[in-house]
Amino acid sequence: MHGHVSTGASALIATASLALAASRYLYERFAKDGGGDMGTGMLKQAAQLADSARQSELAAWELSAREGLAKRKQASLEQGVPWLAHMETGVKQGRKTNAERQARSDATIIVEGGQEVYLPDV
Repeated sequence: MHGHVSTGASALIATASLALAASRYLYERFAKDGGGDMGTGMLKQAAQLADSARQSELAAWELSAREGLAKRKQASLEQGVPWLAHMETGVKQGRKTNAERQARSDATIIVEGGQEVYLPDV
């Protein structure tokens, strides 16, 4: 990652690092004394902690990526580059949204000189 991450993403990374450290500790402890009182339950707990760490890292990555897109979109709107903001929305130019289609279907159509004009019902 480049730059800064939010508090939420930082918290997820911190949680992931603690879970991974605890997982490695349990694996080492099992290797030394065979799990002691816990036996193979220690291995299960270590695996669950490692999986939790992986999930937290993935969540932090996704959160950072989404926040980065939102920041770029906001910056492009504020700096007068509106076409960049529209490119990131995923809606192709010229396409109608569902709300626009619904409004269009509720409209009265008047044909003037071969051109359709849509007037919404009031």
